[in-house]
Amino acid sequence: METIENIIKRKIPTVSLSDSVDSAIKKMQKYKIKGFPVMKSNKVVGMIASKELSYHHPNRLIQDAMRKELTMVLPQMAPLEVLLLMKRKNTSQLPVVDSDHCLLGVITKEDILYNLNGKDFSLVRQLVEEVEDKTLNPLQVIQSATGLLKKIKNQSSIREYTKMIDSSIKRIKDTVRSLRREI
Repeated sequence: METIENIIKRKIPTVSLSDSVDSAIKKMQKYKIKGFPVMKSNKVVGMIASKELSYHHPNRLIQDAMRKELTMVLPQMAPLEVLLLMKRKNTSQLPVVDSDHCLLGVITKEDILYNLNGKDFSLVRQLVEEVEDKTLNPLQVIQSATGLLKKIKNQSSIREYTKMIDSSIKRIKDTVRSLRREI
């Protein structure tokens, strides 16, 4: 199964809690990126994106402007799984961390799509279009992807994607079962 480990951006700029909003904006312009991981003692503690910075005074500290709720991903996650998570969290980039929350890099929606270009990109494009449709839930997207896979001629791709989809379906079903028990 393909993972995001080989497609993450590893050398990325970061900001600290005590940096100013103004310095982060200048860094974004310099590196031509949309956001940064926020670091404290070599651990990821937040993310800051250009949209958050635009709401704050330039002299404010990053710790006051950053997103407090942080979603991180592990390098062994599948690209389509990360795309679905990005959609659910309404973000286009996520920090990739190890088990100790140490930053390994950042993964963006564009990185995933670029990596999948040439690897049944028509499937990915169709899947992303469906993910973008707010009326679908992840299980419907996965079921639709299964139907699209049947159209692919390359048998090795079918097996690879089928394993990934089967794994995602199992995780979704397990999540639904646990949510039903909690209710």
